[in-house]
Amino acid sequence: MTIILMSKHSYMLINGILWLSILMKGAYTLSQTSILRKQQVPVGPVSSKILINFSPSTTVQKLTEDDFMIPLHKFEFVDLGDLFSIATKCPNDEYPEYSTDIIGVVEDFEHVSSIKTKFGQMNIVRFRITDGRNSHKVSIWGDLAVKAENDYNKAVETPVIAIVMSTRLKTYKSSVQISSLPSSKIYLNMDSDSVVAMRYRLKEEGYTVSQQSTGTPQEPVVQKKHFFRIVKDQNVEEADWWYNSCSDCEGEVEKVEGKLTCTNCTNKTIAVPEKRYRIVILAEDSSEAYNFILMDRATRHLTGMTATKMQSEMLKAS
Repeated sequence: MTIILMSKHSYMLINGILWLSILMKGAYTLSQTSILRKQQVPVGPVSSKILINFSPSTTVQKLTEDDFMIPLHKFEFVDLGDLFSIATKCPNDEYPEYSTDIIGVVEDFEHVSSIKTKFGQMNIVRFRITDGRNSHKVSIWGDLAVKAENDYNKAVETPVIAIVMSTRLKTYKSSVQISSLPSSKIYLNMDSDSVVAMRYRLKEEGYTVSQQSTGTPQEPVVQKKHFFRIVKDQNVEEADWWYNSCSDCEGEVEKVEGKLTCTNCTNKTIAVPEKRYRIVILAEDSSEAYNFILMDRATRHLTGMTATKMQSEMLKAS
């Protein structure tokens, strides 16, 4: 048996009647009758060359309980500062091997309009996406444009942070233009660790939108109290209790020339790092005292939440 996390945007339905009723977001166990093949289609939604094909004899069974250790969404974000180099690797009249996932703040949002294209009349929404350092134009087409406008009008928290999945990159006059594909998805102010991490970084760096200041947040006192309740008779030192990690190798990333970089992955720029626990604990009794470190997996089991989610709860409480 193989445990697989199914995602709406990472599979193609060949026999829709057979699979549409049973494929939903969540964790599933699949029998070994599924077939692995090499991906041959362009603009693949993930950077893996492996395709999992379901045969008529494949059986699917949903797990009875959710496993919070498995993320509900998985994106492969590219730093906005690296988009130009990626876009120039493939001519505008050709399709790249893989599509691109991006995350950033929505600026200069234009309402949906209808324009004439070679495919007929199509809806389009345009806006700019920025990470506080780089900014690019985005065009969302078709029914997804209508959804984007509806979601934008409903968004309450500012700045509005967008995740645009499976995009195509083009260049025009030394600038990058981002457009949606039929497989694209867009999420605004998604309840995810990636959005929380970006919102926290923007506040740290003083990003402002609509004349609303987002200064550096105060260190919440609830941080220490929370862990006192979890680790009884033990103290959490006041040093940092989390670190930024690479989503690929899980190693600690460093800030190089203003960008978070993973030196283990050939200096790969990390657009949105994953926060992981690393807590120094002092355990003592009447006779002795010891320091030990609680790493991410053990702490997640204790707290029932990720480090990014914990940080988000602290920000809400402050």
